[in-house]
Amino acid sequence: MSYAIAFGLMTALFWGVTDLLAQRAARAAGVVRTMIVNQALGCCVLGLLLIVDCGQATQIFTAPLEAWAIAIVGAFFGIGATLSLFRALALAQVASVVPIVASYGAVTTLLAIASGDQIRRPLIFGLIACISGAILTAASQSSQQNASAANFARRSIPWSVTAAILYGFQFFLLGREAVPVLGPIAPVMVYNLTGLIIYALKLALVGSRSEPIERPAWRYMIGTGFTVLAGYVAISAGMKTGHVAVVTVLSSFQSPVTVVLAWLVFRDRISHHQAAGLCLIVGGLICIHVG
Repeated sequence: MSYAIAFGLMTALFWGVTDLLAQRAARAAGVVRTMIVNQALGCCVLGLLLIVDCGQATQIFTAPLEAWAIAIVGAFFGIGATLSLFRALALAQVASVVPIVASYGAVTTLLAIASGDQIRRPLIFGLIACISGAILTAASQSSQQNASAANFARRSIPWSVTAAILYGFQFFLLGREAVPVLGPIAPVMVYNLTGLIIYALKLALVGSRSEPIERPAWRYMIGTGFTVLAGYVAISAGMKTGHVAVVTVLSSFQSPVTVVLAWLVFRDRISHHQAAGLCLIVGGLICIHVG
């Protein structure tokens, strides 16, 4: 359980940093080009890891086709979730979207329980506290919206819910079926390669009228690529422990991590609601450790 908690927290940390970098990367270079760089970087790094780790490569080549099929299905779930997330963000502010999307940990937990996983009561309380804390920390930023913003926020709800459901299914499939057979690296490689192909085709078919990417933007894009990749590897390694629900829920409070990092780096103010959400998360972590 300790390793599952550690990997879940690492994932939240990496993806929390990603939130800080991704906004600047997307504004400077566009969403599609940022995603292409992220996926290409992930394929290169993971390819090198597979070359170095011969044991991992052997495990991949001897894996049954069913595991590969599940990894591919999981990749499409993840890509669909990402596209739904960006569609929601196009309609509303981040603070209106993130609280709903952050509930993907609850989806994975419900799927794990429905599939027969036995989860003890303290662990359930801890998971609920962590999910509630993550949502509260992110939702508090959207409490002061005007009527127009509130209207757009309502329109974004179906897309946000879709993203949460698809992310929940993706992590459940990876943790339940793909990672135990393929290891922690191959499913992430499949996700990156599938995403790279889809985003590259989209860019080729639709075209891009954007200006050439300036040098400062590359730093944000490459930084985002590394942190996203590190987060996926961490969550896959955590799922290898068998505690899929725990790892996924802990990864979902990347938004509180972003809040804390923004306070440390940019001196952004932390509201009372955000502080309460962080306290809920700490209490949830204690329950998870006890459970």
